[in-house]
This record gives sequence, C-alpha cells and structure tokens, in this order.
Amino acid sequence: MKRKYSRIVASILAIPCLCGAINFAMCSDIQSSTVLASDCYEGNEYLSPYTYSFSVIRDSIATENGITYQAYKVTITNKNDKNDTFKVVASGISGIDESILDINVADLKVPETVIQACKDEMGKDKNLIFGEWDLSKVNLIAPNAFKTSHLKTIDLTGVSIICNNAFANASFIEDIIIPDSVSFIGDNTFASSGIKTLIIDSKLSEIPAGMCSNCSNFSEIIMTNPTNLRKINKNAFQKTAIKNALDFVKDSNYDIYVDNGAFADCKNITTLTTPDNVTYLGQQAFQNCTSLKIITMGKNLTAINKNCFSGCTSLDNIEFNEALTGLGGGVFSKCTSLKTVTGIPNGLSDWVADENNKDTGYGFGNEMFSGCTSLTSVDLPDSLTTIPESCFNGCTNIINVVMPSNIKAVGKNAFNNCTSLVEVYLGGVTTIGEGAFQNCKSLRDVDLSSVNDIMTNGFNGCTALTISNTDSIKSLGDYAFKGCTSLSDFTVPDSITVGNGAFESSGISKFSGKIDTIGTGVFKNCVSLEGVWFNDNTINIIPANTFNGCTNLVDVYGIKNVSIIDDNAFSKCTSLVNLNDNDICRIIKSFAFSDCTSLVSVGFEKTMKDVGNNAFANCVNLSGRLEMASPTIGSNAFMNTNIYEIIISDDNSENATSIGNNAFKGSKLCNFSASLGKDFALGTGIFDDCTELSTIDLPISVVP
Repeated sequence: MKRKYSRIVASILAIPCLCGAINFAMCSDIQSSTVLASDCYEGNEYLSPYTYSFSVIRDSIATENGITYQAYKVTITNKNDKNDTFKVVASGISGIDESILDINVADLKVPETVIQACKDEMGKDKNLIFGEWDLSKVNLIAPNAFKTSHLKTIDLTGVSIICNNAFANASFIEDIIIPDSVSFIGDNTFASSGIKTLIIDSKLSEIPAGMCSNCSNFSEIIMTNPTNLRKINKNAFQKTAIKNALDFVKDSNYDIYVDNGAFADCKNITTLTTPDNVTYLGQQAFQNCTSLKIITMGKNLTAINKNCFSGCTSLDNIEFNEALTGLGGGVFSKCTSLKTVTGIPNGLSDWVADENNKDTGYGFGNEMFSGCTSLTSVDLPDSLTTIPESCFNGCTNIINVVMPSNIKAVGKNAFNNCTSLVEVYLGGVTTIGEGAFQNCKSLRDVDLSSVNDIMTNGFNGCTALTISNTDSIKSLGDYAFKGCTSLSDFTVPDSITVGNGAFESSGISKFSGKIDTIGTGVFKNCVSLEGVWFNDNTINIIPANTFNGCTNLVDVYGIKNVSIIDDNAFSKCTSLVNLNDNDICRIIKSFAFSDCTSLVSVGFEKTMKDVGNNAFANCVNLSGRLEMASPTIGSNAFMNTNIYEIIISDDNSENATSIGNNAFKGSKLCNFSASLGKDFALGTGIFDDCTELSTIDLPISVVP
C-alpha cells in the first residue's frame, strides 16, 4: 500500500467516533488512537465531517433466486479537507422480487459477475482501496433496495452500509437489528415502513434524518452501544408511536443534539425527561406531541429552538433547569392545556438575534405562549426588559397582568386577542408596541403614567378600555385607540404626534393637546366627541376625515393657523354650529363640511380661495354673504345651503375663476355678482332650483 493513503485511512479508522466502524486494516503504520478534530461541532450542533456518496459500477447487475445484486463504488469525503477522500468498492443488493419474504444476508453469495465488476473497477481507478471486505458477501444495501417490498424479516449480519430509503414503504417489515458491522445508515432508511422495534448494535454517532419517520407502528429503539452517539437528525422519528423518546441516548459519552422535527407528531409520548447529556432541542423537535403532559429539563439543556413543543395540547407541567440560555420563538405556542408557568430561569434575557442569521440567536424568543388558551399566569424572568412579540397572543384566559419593574416595553401583538384580560399594571413600561393589546375586549382601567409611545393598533378594539394619567404620552400610532368605545377624555400637556385613525370610532368625548403632527381620520366616527382643543394653534392643516361622522362635535379650538381643510374633514358633523376660530383658511377640499346640517358659519368666508366638490353640500343652515377673489368652486360645493349672496372679484392673478356643475343648486341664493374682465368658466346647472335668485351679474367674457 502506498504511503500517501495512510492519512486517508487513518481518518476512516477514526470513523467509529462518527458513525461506527469500517473495518479497514491496511497499513502497519495506522494507529487506532487517531481522533477527530474538535471542529466537527458548529455551535451546539454536531456536524459529521464525512459525507458518503454512492455510484453504480456499469455492467455489474445480476439476479439470482429473486435477489438483484450490483457492484458499487463508495466515496467518503472529509468536508473539512477535500483531499482527504477515500474510495472503496462494495457488493450490494439493489432489489428483490416481490415474492421474497425473508432474507439472511450472511447466507447469500454474491454472483461472480458482480465480484468481477468490483475487481475490474479497482484496476481502473488507482485511488480505490480494497480493504478486508469479502466481495463474495453482501457489503451494502443499496438505495431503495427493499422499498415497497413484501419483506418481513432480514438478518443484516456482515452488512457495512445501508443506503437511503433502503426499507422505505416496506410495510411488512417489523423488527430490525442493525449489527455492529454497520458503519453507515442513510436517510429515511425505514420511512413509512411497518417497523415496530429497532435494535442498533452498531456504534453510530448519528441517528439518520427521517430514519423511522411516518412509521405508525414504530414504538421502540434500543441502542446496545450508545456511547458514541452525538446527534438525532431531522425528523428521525416523526409521526411514530414511540413512547420513551430520549431514553436511549442517556448512556452516550457525548453531548446530544436533537435536530428539527426529530419527534414531531409522536402522539404516544406522555412524559419527557431530557437526560443530562442532551444540550439542544431543535425546531419543532416535539411539535404536536398531543399526549405530552410533563416536561422535565435535564441540567445541561441550554437551548430549545423555536416551536419545539408547539401544539402539545395536553402539556400542563414544565420543570425548567437553571442552564437554559435560549428559548426560541413559539416554543410553547398552542399548548392549550397549559395553565401556569413558573421557574423560567433568570439567565434568559431579551432575545439577541445572530448577526448573520436573524432567525437564530439566544434569549427569550417571540410568540412563546401564543395560542395557549388555558394559560392564566406566567412568572417571567427578571432579566427581561421587553415582553416579546406575540408572547401571549390569543391567550384568552389571562385575566390580570402585572409588569415587573424591569419591563420597559410591551412588544408587538404581545397580548393581542387576550379577550378575558381585565387588568394591566404597566409599572415602568414606556412603550406599548404595535397591536400589543389589540382586541382585549375586557380590558378596563389602564394607568398610562409611565408611557411615552403607543404604537399602531396598540389598544385597537379594546371596547371596555378606560385610561388615566396620559400626561407623559409623546406619540400615538395609527389606530392606537380605534374602537375603544368606553374611552372618554384624553389630555396631554406637551407636544404629541397623533397617527392616522388614532381615536377612530372610539368613545372619546374631549381631547386637549398640543399637536406636532396629526394623521388622517384621527377622530373619524367618534360619535361621542363634543370638544377638541388643539393647544398653541400648532397645526396648519385639518387632514382628511379628521372629524368625519362626529355627530356630537360642537367645539373645535386651536385652529387659528389652519389654511387647508382636507377631504371629508368635518363631513357629517351634524351638531357643529360655528367654526369661528379661524379667519385665514383658503383651501376647503371635497366634502370637507358636507352634511353638517347645523353649521351656521365658518369664520373664513372672506378668505376661501378654492372650494372642492361638495365642500358644503347639504349644510342647510349655512348662511351669509361670501366674498371670494378669483376662486375655484367645485361641483355641488354650496348645494342646498342657506347662502344668500356671493360676490366674486378679481385678485389680479393669472388664475381663471371657475364654478363647477350644480355649485349652488337648491341654495337660498338671492344675488350673484362676478365683477371680472377676463375668462370665467361656468359649469352646468349651477343655479338649478335656486328659487329665490333675483340678480345675476356676470362679466362680458364667459367661458361656456
């Protein structure tokens, strides 16, 4: 044997630390004490440094007694060193006749055609190494070899490699023993098969991904030599009938990493005690284990990834350890039997996302108890400063919440849809996140004395909500109190930013505050609103829909500097009589005061320059004399009003005066005068149904 192979073979001899023994003894200088480097771990996760690939040797197939044999080339590569690659030939079974029910691999003799193909391949490829494998015996079970077969029993003695899906969908197989000769098992080996019991005598370092997944009869795994085990791969036992999920790992000499979905949907697991050597549970590892009632965490379990126990609908008892540093998002979400949670270790801080992968990190994750409909109380760790996003979303049985003094922020949707929540003590909370208490329909008295910012939808839909001590509030996000029909007065002494629809459809009756920025529809459909005081006259525009539908609104103060009233700003304010706190407004947009049936005067009759469509339509009590310079008057602008005289003059600008269709239709207009010497555009029907009109004075030049 050439010496250049010694390092490669040494690595293979070290594979007992990884996936069992491949018994190659080829060089006298090989030392059995060769060990692997520590870099086969990435974070908590064990990552095997070796990959296996298989290829069929051409013209090597042969069938005898219903069993199909074939020659294979196996390539084993060190992922950390591509030059560290090992190749070997093997005799394998690639398929069987459907009539074959029982096989004893040790009794089979490989056809000479297959053996010769292996030898010929070794002659072609000088990198191939032929170890002590007897090519006349079956060394390898090929991918899909027994898939969907009628095989009932098999003795695998002497086999070294079992490839992917080897027994998949073999619905008649029941009990399997993996002999100590096996060094590699591929993914989904027994997936969707009839297997009930699996005994592993081999010193495997990993349970393959999907090994027994979807095996509804599978209930027990026994490892007689578990000392080398380090990892249970993805979905290994998903949707099986296994009961004692992790008992077989406790005698391993290594930390155990349980990968994503490893035991998901296992309906027969009732209790779970993680052995002390289990350090990590992956995403959805036990998701939807609907019979799981009790979880006891071993002393070295440090990380539980997101949704690990989500949907465990029978879970009602959790015993934490002190070692936990990471609980991923939604770990206990939808655990609908969980009532109380205590003992969460203080080592869990606010979530810190990984810089390179925002889906990973450490700390206390989002959505932790989302959808836990029986939950009534949780003792959160003192180390938290924020209630995480959606932490208690949909926890419909929570009644009282007391925030520890260290909590400064309530995250997005943290208590969204907690429909039984009655009382919240915010302590030192300064920020209410987006949708934090949205649809908490039973929530009543909330003291906001420490709160500075309430984000979008913060209390949206809290129909029973009353609030106090609002002096510290600096900003209200969009729809912050929308639909809070029990709300009454709201006062802030200092500047505040108010977002779109902040009080829309709420029960607010009075508002007083200095507005820095105001959104649209802030008080839309607030039918109880009577008075608004914009302190210090800080706003210069009334945005669209600000008071739309405020049928009891009587007083609006602090609008002295307003020059624009936007669309529908006061539409349907049927109790509004006067708006006399402004005499400079120039632009009144469409429907701004439409259907304000009690409106008598607005105070800016002489400064209006542009009046939009339907701006004062159906303001049946609006009366007086309008003097306008080169205006633009939209369609139906003064329809059905009590305006009796309009005088239009030239302001010596380049603007051509125009009047839209039906502008004064049905009004009480008596006199109309336009003293202009330039173009003047008139729409159709502008004086329709003006039964009291007696004088029309138009300029010489009129644009039809």
